[in-house]
Amino acid sequence: MQDQDFLITTEFIKNGNKLNEFLQGLINLENDINDLESTIESQDKNNIFVRKLIQEHDKKADIYNQAIEIYKYLKYERYKETLAMIKKLERLTESDLQAMKVPTDLYNKLLDVLKENVDLLKPKLKDRIRYKFM
Repeated sequence: MQDQDFLITTEFIKNGNKLNEFLQGLINLENDINDLESTIESQDKNNIFVRKLIQEHDKKADIYNQAIEIYKYLKYERYKETLAMIKKLERLTESDLQAMKVPTDLYNKLLDVLKENVDLLKPKLKDRIRYKFM
């Protein structure tokens, strides 16, 4: 069976999984940064080992800030993909669904879930404008 025979393509699902993995990496990095901050807080800032921890913290914080920007852009791309998927699904007719052997209630539920996801993924207006011209 080919990908177009399904309501949701495997590519769409894989992209969503990649975004979730990226987010999990961000969460782990944020936890590392928080651990470093709590370790550094209670230490003498003049100690050479503490200064190395501070440098490590600063490097991770820079990486984190860059990764957040990348994540926002990926999230925007996912937002666009989800909108396109909704438009594609909304064009399906009852006979298309019957040919694909998809129950109408499953189709409606899928559409509802995608619309909820699009609301969650929707970036702020300034970000949408910025990414549109990238």
